[in-house]
Amino acid sequence: MLSKKMIGEELDREVSLNAVLHVLLNTTDLSEWMAADHVIKCFCEGNPEGQVVLASTLSPAEESQTNGNKPHKNNKHLPFGRILLHALDINKEQKDIVASCRAARVLTYVLQGNQVCKEKVLEIISEVTSSPLSNPEYMLSACVKYISSAASLQARREERDHTGRLCFVALMLRLLVTWFAECPKVVASFLETGGHLLCVVELLVNKEFSTSHHVSSLAAVVLGECIVYNPCADGPQCASMVVDTISQRIGLSSYFEMWEKLQKDAYFLSAAVKAGLLNISADASMDGEQSSPVVAAHNNEEHFEADIQSMIKATYDKEFVTEVQKLQPIVKEKTLLLFSHPKSEVIIPSLVNRNEGEGDDSYIERLQTLLQKQAQEMQEIMVKNVALAEELVNRSGDKDLQGERSGIVGESQGFAASRIEIEATKQRIQAYQQRIEKMEQQQHEKEQEALYYKQLSEKHEADLKALSAAYNSLEQANFRLEDEVQNLKKGAHGTAVSAGLSISDLDAAREEGRQEGAKASEAELNDLLVCLGQEESKVERLRARLEELGEDVEALLQDIDEEQEREHDVSE
Repeated sequence: MLSKKMIGEELDREVSLNAVLHVLLNTTDLSEWMAADHVIKCFCEGNPEGQVVLASTLSPAEESQTNGNKPHKNNKHLPFGRILLHALDINKEQKDIVASCRAARVLTYVLQGNQVCKEKVLEIISEVTSSPLSNPEYMLSACVKYISSAASLQARREERDHTGRLCFVALMLRLLVTWFAECPKVVASFLETGGHLLCVVELLVNKEFSTSHHVSSLAAVVLGECIVYNPCADGPQCASMVVDTISQRIGLSSYFEMWEKLQKDAYFLSAAVKAGLLNISADASMDGEQSSPVVAAHNNEEHFEADIQSMIKATYDKEFVTEVQKLQPIVKEKTLLLFSHPKSEVIIPSLVNRNEGEGDDSYIERLQTLLQKQAQEMQEIMVKNVALAEELVNRSGDKDLQGERSGIVGESQGFAASRIEIEATKQRIQAYQQRIEKMEQQQHEKEQEALYYKQLSEKHEADLKALSAAYNSLEQANFRLEDEVQNLKKGAHGTAVSAGLSISDLDAAREEGRQEGAKASEAELNDLLVCLGQEESKVERLRARLEELGEDVEALLQDIDEEQEREHDVSE
């Protein structure tokens, strides 16, 4: 294999694939670069094990190994990936913009169609930090940083440098397109840092880059992959957030116009014909390519411009054309779905119905939360509709109104659908508000009923205490009567003895008096017990009713006892 075969003299041997990489990065001959580029591309195609081997060599270079020089020119013993990373870094002092562009293409080959490599490179640190307190910079963040540096105002001062950096930005975006393809983990990592998405959006907003359809089209494809391959269902990294950002900063119609421009580009058409993905003649494709103002303008330019133009043309290959043609309808469909519908579906009945054992307060609170969420989503739809209406108004003033009529009609239908959704949401909110008001009224009635039974309970408790006091007084009267009976017995015994009555006559009279007294006492006691039984029955029914209403009966009784004790203390 090229990754293991050695070439050169005994003291100056190096891995053959490293030698090819040195030629690719350093040659000034266009044919040599194309040949070396083709060798590395062929090595990576259909060779996932080889791609993993190359990805495993990606590591930052130490200062002691570079000494400020370019390792891809001066050191033949560095690993393949380390040479590649150093060439890719556009921020190095002795930078070579052509080598950086070529390195971006090579890294694209390493990642092409290999999910293992994509996730492996995601975890690779791009630069060794000098301070142990500094956070490491990973490859994905480094790539975004390189794009931002190339797009900075200071980097666009010289025309020659500006052209090279435009090419570098385009090739780095092409790298991201390959990296994001069918790899949600990479997309999620990209969106975790908010500045990453804004960096790509800025390429579409900034006039100096939006006029370059290569940069703007590739940036549009990157954003499309952030929508299609987004694994987040909710939160600040979800696909809906990406669509909202596009709508607010770019405009949906302008965004999809960039896709249309991409598919009308001469390089794209030529690549589609060669790949058999477009049913037009090869002559028509070549005519379109020759008539392209970009190609014609550079036919007589210096060698630097030829290198740049060749790399841009090579960006549009079969894999890229296939990915774009697959993505565009999915991006449109998903964007329309996210833009014209709320984040959550209509409230399902199971969320509205009362749960078993759920109290009134918790049920009302849960319904209010659902209503607030619905109201927030309705507000978001209204904001989107305002943006869409403004966009329709702006587009209605275009000269080519007839050519865009179908697009306006489609967006108008989306606007009408959004209005219908808003009206339906309003009706649901009104229905739930009426339901909440009815429940609050029922709760108020139950509270009034509970208050009535509480007052009734207090009245019965007072009656029971009065009966208890009467019973105690009857017992005391009974004891007093018994004492009087004993005294009368003693007096009767003395009288009988003095009167000469026999003991049997005295006992008979005593027994007769006792029976009469017992009958009278028993009658009074029975009447009292009947009253007590009736009151206790009322109290038990009242206790049960209060417990059904959720009142604490024991606490009520305790309050009443304490009140009686205070009254007793005051009376004493």
